[in-house]
Amino acid sequence: MHRLGPIQLACLKALENLYSEYQNNLISGGYPPSGARVTRKAWWEECIYGELVENPSTMARVERSFIKRGLIRIDDLYVRLY
Repeated sequence: MHRLGPIQLACLKALENLYSEYQNNLISGGYPPSGARVTRKAWWEECIYGELVENPSTMARVERSFIKRGLIRIDDLYVRLY
């Protein structure tokens, strides 16, 4: 399998950062961090509005490549990171 490119790495890091932020929010509220969930919409907005990707079609390609590699799974509204 090919290594991740710079755009893919940036999008993966953005997803990891969102998970970390949501886990910290749960911990601060007295809840277990395992309940953290990131919506697909939040991740896409982070990548598109954060200018990590040029447009939604690029983000869709990144997402498909992550699914194909087994890095993420889409469950309803949420992105699960593996």
